[in-house]
Amino acid sequence: MYSPASSLAYSLESPASGFRYPESMQDVEIRDEMIRLGQFLKLAGAVESGAMAKEVIAVGLVYVNGDVCTARGKQLHEGDIVALDGEITVSGKVEEYRVTH
Repeated sequence: MYSPASSLAYSLESPASGFRYPESMQDVEIRDEMIRLGQFLKLAGAVESGAMAKEVIAVGLVYVNGDVCTARGKQLHEGDIVALDGEITVSGKVEEYRVTH
C-alpha cells in the first residue's frame, strides 16, 4: 500500500523510509476556494467519470494529505495533496496531485 510522503521525514537523495516522492506530481488549478474530492479527481484527469471517482474513493484507494479518504464530498483547498494508489493507475505507480488556486 501507499505510504504518503507528506507524513514522512525524507529527502529525495536519501529516502530513509524507502519511499520516494513521485516525480510526476501535478499541480491542478481550481477555480474557486474549494473543490470536492470526487470533482477534483475528474478535473485532474485521474478518473474517467464520477462513478469511477466514487468507487476508488469508497474502497480506500485515495489519500488526502497522507490519510486514506473515503468521503467523496471532502472539501479540498489550496495546498492539499491528493494521491491515488498505484493499484488503480495506468502506470501502476502512485500518482499525486496538488491543489492550486
